[in-house]
Amino acid sequence: GTGDYRRPSMVVEHSDGSMVTSLKYQSHRMCLGKPPPITHAMPHVNCEGTNDAQTLIVHMHDEVQGLHVKLYYSVFKDSDVIVRKTIITNATDIMQDPMRDTEDVAMEEPEGNGEALELLTMMGEPGDVSLSSHMQNEQTEQKIEGESKMLHSIFSATTDFEAAEHGTQWHLTTLDGAYERERQKITRTIENGTLSIGSRRGQSSHQHNPFMLMSKGPPQEDAGECFAYNLVYSGNFLGELEMTETGRIRLSMGLHPDTFQWYLPPGERFETPEVVMVRSSHGSGDISRQLHRFYHKRLYRGLHAMRPRPILVNTWEAMYFAIEHKAVMNTARQADKLGIDLVVLDDGWFGTRNDDTAALGDWDIVNEAKLPFGLDGLAAGVRSQGVRFGLWMEPESISENSELYRKHPDWCIHTENRPRTKGRNQLLLDYGRAEVREHIVKVLTNLLSMEDRETGERLISYVKWDMNRCITEAGSPALPPERQGEVMHRHILGVYEVLHAITNSFPDILFEGCAQGGGRLDPGILCYMPQVWCSDNTDFADRLRIQFGTSLAYPLSATTAHVSDVPNHQTGRYSSIRGRALLAMAGGIGWELDVRNLDDSTKRAAVAYNTYYRLISNLVLYGELYRLWDPFADESRQSAWMMVNETKSEAVAFAFIAWRKPYQFYPMLKMKGLNKDATYIVETVQPEEAMCSPEEYKMFQLKSKIMN
Repeated sequence: GTGDYRRPSMVVEHSDGSMVTSLKYQSHRMCLGKPPPITHAMPHVNCEGTNDAQTLIVHMHDEVQGLHVKLYYSVFKDSDVIVRKTIITNATDIMQDPMRDTEDVAMEEPEGNGEALELLTMMGEPGDVSLSSHMQNEQTEQKIEGESKMLHSIFSATTDFEAAEHGTQWHLTTLDGAYERERQKITRTIENGTLSIGSRRGQSSHQHNPFMLMSKGPPQEDAGECFAYNLVYSGNFLGELEMTETGRIRLSMGLHPDTFQWYLPPGERFETPEVVMVRSSHGSGDISRQLHRFYHKRLYRGLHAMRPRPILVNTWEAMYFAIEHKAVMNTARQADKLGIDLVVLDDGWFGTRNDDTAALGDWDIVNEAKLPFGLDGLAAGVRSQGVRFGLWMEPESISENSELYRKHPDWCIHTENRPRTKGRNQLLLDYGRAEVREHIVKVLTNLLSMEDRETGERLISYVKWDMNRCITEAGSPALPPERQGEVMHRHILGVYEVLHAITNSFPDILFEGCAQGGGRLDPGILCYMPQVWCSDNTDFADRLRIQFGTSLAYPLSATTAHVSDVPNHQTGRYSSIRGRALLAMAGGIGWELDVRNLDDSTKRAAVAYNTYYRLISNLVLYGELYRLWDPFADESRQSAWMMVNETKSEAVAFAFIAWRKPYQFYPMLKMKGLNKDATYIVETVQPEEAMCSPEEYKMFQLKSKIMN
């Protein structure tokens, strides 16, 4: 560098071997609205027209090396959020002004003070750049001659903070964990040196979520200055915080440099993912509510963005791979009686899939031994019972023992002359290759277009999109040597391209994300799937912490939670149906047990909880969240939260204690977020005390609808 010894926001290797880049301010402009990404299908924050946001674009230039950088800062109406990204251009020998790109400007419009604000282009499909074009710059038809560069690292945002006041220490809170123990709230004091979180696994990961919260002093729910960063990306990332000997802090977030390079020929440009930055002087609770509102309004998209979510039952823990037509039909009959909306057929329905060693990739081959009437016959049969039909799939993976692998063994991510390490007995398809993406889109389009043979109605209402392994031996024979460092980033961009194509072709289908449970719950995936399976661990005590930690960054509508059987299949522990059901209500509720074999008491409980959930689901999913008790405070894991509607006229609160201590009194549950001038009617709800029989359910459901 040029005298700053901290990690730089970008590292570029120039054609002369130098890695010194010195950017100087050139100009800036303010624009109405927010420009769409130049990279096709890149997840991004939306704005509602040009009056909803403004964007500051700062132009930087390295005259010696011919490098242009644009820094984007977008701010939004009624929100304390800034969205940052960076676009870098190899501008060697470009004749026209690269600072005035066509993706930014359509026209100029004067504002009241006579200052010119440029109106951003809001029409058309975001992204003039695709993977297959190698991010080729299309600004000019001139043949561009110049020097190629190698981009070794680039952050989406880098922010410097002053030293804390005397007697105060900065603290960092992150969401860390492991498989079946995702998003545990971890708070550390910031000392001299470097703290970092990240992923090199090809997904945002179970180990670290792309979220960082910096606070003056330990974070408090309702007081104190806080800053939060959340990366809109689902692949490898690095969030790093560095305190120097002066006490000043640099926070950077973006693509992980250890697994990334990008080759930049003359005229090419590269765009980083966006990062959402938010500040509050009212504690971490206000940070969360700001992020939740922002994501509901500006990240979610599609028909299901703010709709009620279906109550579902999944076949996995009831049947695992041993699914068959009659068993699923019996599940559907019971589901309807219990007030469940949708039956999800999980793993085992395709190819020769009888365990996890075969058939991934063979989505166009139905296992006729298990489903003699075909997948469409089963789906139509399920729907005839009064419930909808959903399907599990894992389109990013491939088994060596599959028809697809036998035809295309080179389609998986691999490095030539190296072993192909398997995870869960499977490999990953190389979504950076156009032919792979085209094949997957074609096969899934045919599958999801499946219609009832008699009525012609679409049969699939829901898709659980899973991804059960990380990337190893990251290489692609489709790329030249200088582009091998692009494999991991190209792969996740390819995943976004496929999701963009499929979700736009099937807007009526609700897509739920999953990655070995909660290994890919991030703003990038939420851009295409408005809900994500929170964790494979459904144990009551563990889920208290997992769901509480997740709520620091993500709204309850973004997570799904299921009532599973006891003893729990992950921990072997027992817990009451009441605790499991109420906890599952704090998100999109589902049932992960064998509904064919429930006793009468559990059936009545299921009816009662499903009915009550319908009454409060809109408030739970889209209300303002206030956390009351923190399960990370001690080992009793006492946890409580409440949701308040927009007008503060209605609220619902949940309180849990995993392990009660003998002769221990617990604190009074103090409400938050209410109108201090209003008088509220408080009702303690025990849904199971008003249980009805399954036969009485229809009448109870009708009364509930009338009450609404």
